[in-house]
Amino acid sequence: MNKFQSHQPSTTAIDDLLRHPTKKVMEATGILARIYRQLLVEMDIQPERFHRLLHEWLNDPVNGVNTDLKRRSSARGNFIKELVRPTMTFKVFLKAVKMLKPTEIEFSFSFRFGYKRYNICQTYKLAEIQVSGDDDDLDEDLIVPPNPLDKDD
Repeated sequence: MNKFQSHQPSTTAIDDLLRHPTKKVMEATGILARIYRQLLVEMDIQPERFHRLLHEWLNDPVNGVNTDLKRRSSARGNFIKELVRPTMTFKVFLKAVKMLKPTEIEFSFSFRFGYKRYNICQTYKLAEIQVSGDDDDLDEDLIVPPNPLDKDD
């Protein structure tokens, strides 16, 4: 690799992934990365639409991306780099899903213990989930509103 080549994936890496008919779902080794790529397949997200959504996400002050051009460019590059990796954290997964602008996000888990099954489901409106766009606070927890059923009245 010469001094002009980059170690980081460029937008070409995300464009290649988005142009692939299966979005390389089976190349993802992490559960969340596979789920996200499958969502990209189901929604038929192509590079042009992806970059438009990314631009809108970066410019939305709700997402907390710094407005300084150098930091914004860094945030964009880091986000793309996270999306092409074979695994992703829950925080990156939520940022990536929020970028696609669903009206609601529903998390459903099913746990089996022998013959007993437990199903847990939580639904949130997009605006209810706060995920910082800045990479400076990676350890910060995600914020969701309190469940109205948990109130002590």
